[in-house]
Amino acid sequence: MEYPTISFDEIDAVVGGYHADPFAVLGPHRLEDGVVVRAFLPLAQSANVDLADGQSFAMARLKEDGFFEVILPGKS
Repeated sequence: MEYPTISFDEIDAVVGGYHADPFAVLGPHRLEDGVVVRAFLPLAQSANVDLADGQSFAMARLKEDGFFEVILPGKS
């Protein structure tokens, strides 16, 4: 699976503050083969998802405004 997992129109709506349901986009969401985690962190240059088992996954910065996404394959 490739980034982004949602459309840039939907990302722009979150970043722009006009998405009707931003939490339908942000946070963890199940995929067929894992989980995607999305975050909007306007002041961040980078972001990671750290799991309880010690694994850390760097998030892809999809927009300069601070929209990040990472796919955690095989997670549920």
